[in-house]
Order: sequence, then C-alpha cells, then structure tokens
Amino acid sequence: MVDASVAVKWLIKEDLSDQADRLYADAAAASTPLVAALHFPNEVVNAIHQQRRRGTLTETVADIAVADFARFNVELRAAPDHAPRAYAVAKQFGLPAIYDALYLVIARDLDAVFWTADERLLRTVGAAIPWVRWIGDYGKD
Repeated sequence: MVDASVAVKWLIKEDLSDQADRLYADAAAASTPLVAALHFPNEVVNAIHQQRRRGTLTETVADIAVADFARFNVELRAAPDHAPRAYAVAKQFGLPAIYDALYLVIARDLDAVFWTADERLLRTVGAAIPWVRWIGDYGKD
C-alpha cells in the first residue's frame, strides 16, 4: 500500500524517488497491485498543483507529471466503515487529516505494509503501528 507522498516521487524526481520507483517496479514484476485509498488520485494531483503554485515546479513539468500519473496502476479501496474508523484513528494519534488515517485503516484491513514518505505521519504513528514504513527504508531488508 502507498500514499500520495510515494506516488509524487514516481512523477517528480526528488529525494527517495529511487526507492519509490523500485517499490513500484517490484510490485509490477510480482504482479502484486499496489493499493491506496479512494482519495489517492486527488491527493497526488493536489500535491503537484501545490508545488506548481509555490513555484517549485514549472507549469510544464507539473502538466507532464499529472498526465503521466494516469499510467500508474494502483488499486483504489474504500468501504463504508472506513470513514468512522479513520476518524477514530485520527483522534487517537492527533492526526491533522482523516486522509492519512484512511490509509492506515485500509492497510490494517488488508494486512499490508503501508509505505509513506510522510515523515510527520511516520513520527506520529510509526512506533504504535508496525505496518507503517518509511519509503527510504525500501529495499534495505
């Protein structure tokens, strides 16, 4: 399972892009789909939009990244009980957004490792939720 912080690294070459690319390639080679929360595409495109607005990406680079995102195969998951469960997780850990908690709930349901580049999220829940992993550690096992 991945969040938008990992997917952006597939599209914009930055720190940890190599690890994110390897995760995607390994999943594809194993015919194991990567999974994300239903809001994942919107969150990825919003992250690119925000970088363009801040001037850290040119409009051309941002446009290409958004167009390239369509080629990535990620299964989106949602269930009616995810929102209230994510709300409980967000309250428990003091998360600023339900969106992060949705990834955690879905990963738990799937008994999946959840890869993120969001260091704030990792610091907040990492010790308490062992299935959350930092993308910088991918391939080190």
